[in-house]
Amino acid sequence: MLDKADRRYLRSSDPTAIVGNIQGTVYQSGIQLQQTAPNIWIGRGNQASYAIVPKLAITISPVQDAVCVDVRVTADFESNGIIIFALAWIFFFPAAVILAILGYQDFERRAQWILSAIWTPLSAQMINPPAPAWPPQMPAAPVPPTAYGPPPGPGYGPPR
Repeated sequence: MLDKADRRYLRSSDPTAIVGNIQGTVYQSGIQLQQTAPNIWIGRGNQASYAIVPKLAITISPVQDAVCVDVRVTADFESNGIIIFALAWIFFFPAAVILAILGYQDFERRAQWILSAIWTPLSAQMINPPAPAWPPQMPAAPVPPTAYGPPPGPGYGPPR
């Protein structure tokens, strides 16, 4: 629900240049990425809206003559916002529902904006997904009807 994911294939052999481009773009949005594995970068925004802060995870994987970039934007809730929401839920339910709807809409808008900001500078390098490494499987040969069990004997079928 509060999770957006996108995958694109880029024509490049240098993932470092792609990461540098993405880091510069999301840094302008207040998200600083940190490398957590050889091909994974994670960052958290510093500005909350409706007590929701965006978290960003980027995975870069080499594929056939290209690079696959996975981007995931998730929501991180601040503790003060959870407390206020719980109190509003208990004491003034309509306000809690309105806050939940407004927070959801705001996160959806921010997540789409972050994804758009990431992909726009990289749009010239985008390619179609590469073909699968192995060919599609052929359907199995049909099995004759008598192979399902013993051949029909007396008492099988309609009376004669």
